[in-house]
Amino acid sequence: MKRYAFPLFLLSVLFTACNSNENKNEITVVASDVQNFWKAYDLVTSTPDSASQAEILEREFFAPGTPGLAAIMGARRYTKEEYRQSINAYPKFWRSMRENMLKAPDLAGQIKEGGEKFFSIYPQQLPAEVYFTVGCFRTNGTIVDSLLLIGTELALAGPGVDLSEWPERMDGLRPYMESSPMENLVFLNTHEFVHTQQPSRQGYNLLGQSIFEGVPEFMATLALEQASTTPAIAYGKANEAKVKAAFARDMGAEYFDKWTWDADNQFGIRDLVYYIGFDMVEQYYKAAQDKQAAIKNLVEMDYNNPATVNQFVDQLGYFDRPVNEYLTQYEARRPSVTHLSQFENNATNVDPNLKEITFHFSKPLNTYFKNTDFGPLGEDYVPKIEGATTAEDGLSITYQVNLDPGKKYQFTLGSGYRMENGIRLVPYTLTFVTH
Repeated sequence: MKRYAFPLFLLSVLFTACNSNENKNEITVVASDVQNFWKAYDLVTSTPDSASQAEILEREFFAPGTPGLAAIMGARRYTKEEYRQSINAYPKFWRSMRENMLKAPDLAGQIKEGGEKFFSIYPQQLPAEVYFTVGCFRTNGTIVDSLLLIGTELALAGPGVDLSEWPERMDGLRPYMESSPMENLVFLNTHEFVHTQQPSRQGYNLLGQSIFEGVPEFMATLALEQASTTPAIAYGKANEAKVKAAFARDMGAEYFDKWTWDADNQFGIRDLVYYIGFDMVEQYYKAAQDKQAAIKNLVEMDYNNPATVNQFVDQLGYFDRPVNEYLTQYEARRPSVTHLSQFENNATNVDPNLKEITFHFSKPLNTYFKNTDFGPLGEDYVPKIEGATTAEDGLSITYQVNLDPGKKYQFTLGSGYRMENGIRLVPYTLTFVTH
């Protein structure tokens, strides 16, 4: 990994838990992206020209940025233009956040201490590098490999945060921002330290994701000897039966929005996937005779392996019935493509003058969402698609296409298509050859 030189005044925020190169127990905390951001911010806000603003951000913020900045931009698909636009769009917000964000170097010691407490109960396998950085409102904290990334524009919000300029589309973040997350920063990042040691970066479905998130949530309570700061944990414990029943119906989902960051669900509570995983992990840990072995098993579980996840849950007896029964029921609820109007899939004599291809669905879909992907053959086999029109009843969609003679085509209707209740389409790959 490329190393960066930092000014002397930043050396105080660089920490190493052990000087031995042979020992991987190492925690490094870096906060230079935050100072760079505010230096750029002052210059951008005093420069009305958009091109000049972009040049300032490049020179003062992006070019000297840490590996953490590059990682968080990649992980959340932040663009450089998004930063410039957000600075201009929310001046009251940024002014209200400045003091807290600039406290990042002072918080480094607390972050390091939280990580060390976790590593005292779980022998660290990988070095952990922590970056206080700045994003565009799509994560308060995440990981990329062994990098722990803190989105300070969210994670360091306190009581004085001004959200008056935020648009309606960001309303889902308001409860989090108004909860003064800065006060829970150590817990959040102890949770994230656990993620740096896990072998996979998410679960293969909602059930796997629940354990993937539940393990670090529980480990943080264990290491810090305190209750979880995530509101969903307390809510889940108070409403266990109805939350478990709803989760059981959805556990096969490949997308987690209504159970993670989105509070637009029947409970009005985000992050309930954390509660389900936390509850399972807590039960497993309490029943284990060898606590150290239990910690190791939980942290190192392969959450992307269906057999491993399903066996863990079934042996725990967490649900009334075996996991596979719930998964089978979930698959039966998913919409699918039933047939095409113009020809059959895998046809080898399709008229190249055909201008439309109509897909019919087993259940009505939300007409707003669309998702067209490459097939296994890749981009070169996708026809020229001019548009796609969903029928008002949601039971079909018509693609407008331009075809060439004597050519093989392939594309996929992806699981971005969904019903009104959020259940995703079974992906469908169309393959055909024109004469």
